Amino acid sequence: MAHRSKGAEYEQSCRGTVVTDTAKALSLVGPINTAYDAAQKADGDALRYALECGKHLKNAKEIVKAEKGKWKTWRETNIPKVSEDTERVYRRLADAKEIKEDFFSKCKSIRGAPIQWSSSIL
Repeated sequence: MAHRSKGAEYEQSCRGTVVTDTAKALSLVGPINTAYDAAQKADGDALRYALECGKHLKNAKEIVKAEKGKWKTWRETNIPKVSEDTERVYRRLADAKEIKEDFFSKCKSIRGAPIQWSSSIL
């Protein structure tokens, strides 16, 4: 059986025949960047965008790790403007919201979000 190169696999995925997990993770780069930029610019809606960004980051991390990839390298390569600390905070926020939908119902900002509590309920 012939070994296919990554390039050949990518070409196949572009034609719609095969979609790899890496391609799925890369498809989240746009939504991650969009939500991150919105969170950075938004005043009252920053928490909403941070939660959205965290959800996409969480999904991307799960996909990249499933392929035995290195998350830190992938993140630094594909979403360099999102720092490691910000990425962790946003993912924790998304985790907390997944566990308890109204966890942030009284929060008005990211700073007001009980991040320390979010890690304790996980």
